[in-house]
Amino acid sequence: MCECDASRVAKRLAGAVERFEINIGADQLVGYWHWPEGAPRSKRPVVVMGHGFGTEWTFGTTDTIRDFTESGFAVVTFDYRHFGESGGRPRHLLLIHKQLEDWRRVLAYVREDERIDAARLAVWGASLGGGHAMTMAAEKNGISAAVLQAPHCSAFDAMSSFPTFNAFVSAQHALLDLYMAPFGGVHKIPMINEPGRLGAVTFAGWAEEAKRFIPKGSNWRNEIPARSLLSLGRYSPGQFAPRIKCPVCIHYGKKDFAVPPHSVERTAKKIEDVEIHPYDGEHFDIYHGPLRAEITSAQVDFLQRRV
Repeated sequence: MCECDASRVAKRLAGAVERFEINIGADQLVGYWHWPEGAPRSKRPVVVMGHGFGTEWTFGTTDTIRDFTESGFAVVTFDYRHFGESGGRPRHLLLIHKQLEDWRRVLAYVREDERIDAARLAVWGASLGGGHAMTMAAEKNGISAAVLQAPHCSAFDAMSSFPTFNAFVSAQHALLDLYMAPFGGVHKIPMINEPGRLGAVTFAGWAEEAKRFIPKGSNWRNEIPARSLLSLGRYSPGQFAPRIKCPVCIHYGKKDFAVPPHSVERTAKKIEDVEIHPYDGEHFDIYHGPLRAEITSAQVDFLQRRV
């Protein structure tokens, strides 16, 4: 998404919005502060939000951001490197170690801001971003609470939901892209596609469902360097769950194919202080309609009680 598109989305949200930049190596990470409207910017509790697989911060989170700021929280959103306004080539390259480093750098940046109460810093993550938020909480990072929405927990559990043939074909494309990388080449495949077709994710209905969350005028493209799948296939943040000492709130769908419910439930049992809320729906149901409002209300309640 170009800067003007992201800025336009940010300005539609209630409250004051500030753009920030963090230099990481040769690349620049871009994010936004979202402040409660009319409230003093002094010692505010803050929620750092991380989005899911292959998306940008503007995809499906604006209502939740608004609910958090209207409840008195400052909110920080950002695009991972290689996505959205942030720098990084090739575009849409997804490397877990780089996304985790993006999280660490954003959290360090936020903690140093004198306008927030660093002792009241929460993380919020959805899908793959939920896995990252889990990892950050396990690393401590000064986090006082974590909200995990349909969090990715286990690579094995997630891959078990994919058709074997699709996984095999995608792996061949991933190896081709990996081979081309040292020579400056990039081999991309669709990020989302229909069942039986080539793509990183090929669940029924997902291609159409995803379109609902892409802001009008976005430059986002439905493609990803195939080598990204090799990084995803080794990432199981649920293994770090026993290290989490802060309170955690988890919402997950009982009909979610991408984040199997048994994977979330097994992970939750490893967390010392956890509130777990299953909902009767699929992966995308949490982002719109009455269910989204209900879940966000519960998340606000959790944050107000525990942060």
